[in-house]
Amino acid sequence: MLTLWHDAAELPRPALVSRPSPQRFSWGFRPLKHLAVGLLVLFALVLPYSQWPALLQESMTVATTDQPKTLQLADGSRIMLNRDSRLRIVYQHDQRLLWIEAGEAYFSVSPDPQRPFYVEIDGRQVKVVGTAFDIRKAGERVAVAVSQGVVAVTTALTAPQTLLHAGESATSYARGDRLTVSPVDRAAVGEWRFGQLSFDNQPLREVLATLKPYYAVNVTLSDAALGNLPLSGQVNLDDPTAFFNALPLLLPVNVVWQDKSNLLINNEKRK
Repeated sequence: MLTLWHDAAELPRPALVSRPSPQRFSWGFRPLKHLAVGLLVLFALVLPYSQWPALLQESMTVATTDQPKTLQLADGSRIMLNRDSRLRIVYQHDQRLLWIEAGEAYFSVSPDPQRPFYVEIDGRQVKVVGTAFDIRKAGERVAVAVSQGVVAVTTALTAPQTLLHAGESATSYARGDRLTVSPVDRAAVGEWRFGQLSFDNQPLREVLATLKPYYAVNVTLSDAALGNLPLSGQVNLDDPTAFFNALPLLLPVNVVWQDKSNLLINNEKRK
């Protein structure tokens, strides 16, 4: 046995080949991992000040039926949309665009000189930077009233701008026509938000058009000339029926309820 072990020790041995130690796969990508983490941190810091939230969250259409709705936008602006109204919003990196397709809305706009705020209504446009105002669309008629700041109103693309200051309102009866500017009580601008409406020497025809979204009654004037009668007063939107019952006390007219859904306004002499 000793001889056998001695002979085995004298046999030639194969040379040992050194192998490189295996490297973990992730070590080669460590710089990329650090870069990705850095980009995520940078994105998190920049995102609140970029326009991406507005672009993602504020390109939409909002509609109401029998209840108003309040919208809080990412730039701090607030919009209260009246009942039976529809509004389309598209925020871009250099401007804020909105379209009133129906009804009425009250705007409280956060100032941003780099991104002006435009509201378009049936071919007419209102431009603001930071202010509070109300816009109402009734058929072809568009009315703008300002409670804070200044807005620029145009009735067509080629028409000159009309500046409206706080306490002023303007009415456009058709696209491209001249604006009718008149003073307005600043506290009365957008007062529908508080359940009431005030009228100061407004034609009965316009008053009825303004009240239309608030009651399910078909009102007929027996004589078209009655629509020109000036009317002043205040309407409780929770009970518009009381307004019609009190109308003969305010104007020389009679009010005849034909049924629960139809009302006829006659001249007073037709008793």
